[in-house]
Amino acid sequence: MTIEPIWQAYKNQLKAFLHANISNPADVDDLLQEILLKSYLNLQTIKDSASIKS
Repeated sequence: MTIEPIWQAYKNQLKAFLHANISNPADVDDLLQEILLKSYLNLQTIKDSASIKS
């Protein structure tokens, strides 16, 4: 399992959610970067691929 297909599948949904709740676009980009980094660093802890979205 690699981060690229997961990120492509969920990036737009995450960005839309963040834009709906955060008014500063720079903060949205910073949060997306943090989410990507944390997802990448913790990818090996996922045991069931069905739990990726949550």
